[in-house]
Amino acid sequence: MKGIKFVQSGDFHLDSPLTSHHEPFRKERREELLEMVSRLVDIAIKEQAELLLLAGDLFDGSRVEEKTLQHLENQWKRFPGRIFIAPGNHDPYTMDSVYEKRTFPPNVTIFKDYEEVYVEDLDLVIGGQGFTKAMEPTGFLTNIQCMTAATFRMLLLHGEISNQDHPYNPIRLAEISSSGYQYVALGHRHSFSGLQKEGDVYYAYAGMPEGRGFDELGEKGILIGTLYEEVVTLKFHPLAKRTYEEVQVDVTGILTRGDLLKTIERKLVSVTTIYKVLLKGMISPYFRLPLEELQETLRLKRGDIRLEDHTILAKDTKTYAPHSLRHLFLQAVEQKRQEGLLDEEMLQSVETLGLTLLSPKEYP
Repeated sequence: MKGIKFVQSGDFHLDSPLTSHHEPFRKERREELLEMVSRLVDIAIKEQAELLLLAGDLFDGSRVEEKTLQHLENQWKRFPGRIFIAPGNHDPYTMDSVYEKRTFPPNVTIFKDYEEVYVEDLDLVIGGQGFTKAMEPTGFLTNIQCMTAATFRMLLLHGEISNQDHPYNPIRLAEISSSGYQYVALGHRHSFSGLQKEGDVYYAYAGMPEGRGFDELGEKGILIGTLYEEVVTLKFHPLAKRTYEEVQVDVTGILTRGDLLKTIERKLVSVTTIYKVLLKGMISPYFRLPLEELQETLRLKRGDIRLEDHTILAKDTKTYAPHSLRHLFLQAVEQKRQEGLLDEEMLQSVETLGLTLLSPKEYP
């Protein structure tokens, strides 16, 4: 049984400011995001996809560099099939947008108002609607019903599946079920949703193909799918050159910079991952965490990394000199503990706050 092969993506967020990164790594990441588009088209060609479905937010905002536009146009020209784009909340189709002002290659269709495009050689109808302003609180699917008779019927939208009010095109599951389409390709969420089904209609978010910061953790990629008359098959294909991950490192008992560096590096197992390292555990009052210095050292090796201090000062009175303020403070807290007048959670909070105030980490 012959089906229609497609590749689904979106949420590129090209020309993002990437403020979570330091310079010059921001420039390097912007280049990598452009290279991601080239890899996407390479895969679509290799898979012999007939359609490339892009569900919005290709750009992070209205200011798009000429280099970015030329690169996209060059890549779209390489793809032998049809490309469909439904602009999202970050790149709405407005009078000042690149979608209005730019002439894209003839194989590219950009949805604005709701439209159904019939592709005769595939006996396929593709419906779509794009954002025309940054917020679209009235759900598009409320007024969408496929009216074109065709063997294959697909819908392309950017929006948020929600049964509540939502500023970004709220999509009700019941509306998906009654849309008259066989498959709904969605954008807006930045992680793959898995292939879902409501009634007889399949739908999926592809997620974004490449993360940009620590709010976009984990593997990112694209979807390779085939639409048959009664079923849809999907495969998630990792595409990101780099991923973002968060790891915890216990630094309890460490007293030297060298030991701390070795302990951190043992957790950095992937050379293509950008890590946020959360330093945990009990830290001696006689050791200052050299965060900025270590961060710069690791950036020279890895491009970028973020270190965050979540340690607490050691609370054992034996750690501190007799008759020191910290020693006397902990003795007083312990006396309150023995009296049983305060709960343990409160006492631990008092200990942490008191030791922090009495022992600034810059001056242990």
